[in-house]
Amino acid sequence: MHRLVASLLIAAWLLVPLSGHAGGLSQPLIYFVRHAEKAGDDPKDPSLSAAGEQRARDLATALVDAPPIAIFVSPYKRTQLTAAPIASAVGVEPTIVPINGDAQQYAQDVANAIEVLAQDGPILVVGHGNTIPPLIAAFGARAPEIGEQDYDRLFILRRWPDARVDLIQARYGAPDR
Repeated sequence: MHRLVASLLIAAWLLVPLSGHAGGLSQPLIYFVRHAEKAGDDPKDPSLSAAGEQRARDLATALVDAPPIAIFVSPYKRTQLTAAPIASAVGVEPTIVPINGDAQQYAQDVANAIEVLAQDGPILVVGHGNTIPPLIAAFGARAPEIGEQDYDRLFILRRWPDARVDLIQARYGAPDR
């Protein structure tokens, strides 16, 4: 059910008429998700649990109707493994953004990397509970709260040429425990 909700929200949002918004979108859509559930295999750089692997596949299903043209991840396995199914499905090599400083600096580094892209399709950012809120804020939207067990949130940001931003929150995959 959550997969269907995310897919329907994305598809409906893409159909919103652009009349009255001259020049199109400066960046059509940016998806933000926290990495999927992590395993207990490595305290410093864990991989994904079985539930996390399923959630990564669910993310690919949720984004199939409006797939990303670019994917940004952190140097940690859990973000890369979360992005792997959708990256494979759409043939996009994720860009690993190094962490140089705190979460705020990382968010700014990712935002800067997104800004230099050709602006012709959706972008996916797979981050962490402490990087997604400042990332969303860097694009002018109100930063959401992400709890320690929040793995099923999909934030979809749309920017307009007049600097307005819209942010919706959907859910995908199995509900959080």
